[in-house]
Amino acid sequence: MFAEGAASAKKVIKKLKKGKRYYFGIRTYKKVNGKVEYSARSKWKRSKKIK
Repeated sequence: MFAEGAASAKKVIKKLKKGKRYYFGIRTYKKVNGKVEYSARSKWKRSKKIK
């Protein structure tokens, strides 16, 4: 996992439809020797119903 010492981040996603729920999976990345390496994806998180 690449999250050691990383600051938390926040992302605002616009244009979501009202009355729906969305599911999100998070993963981190870093560049190593010019190549991008990704971590494993987190468990899916469900959003609250969009008002």
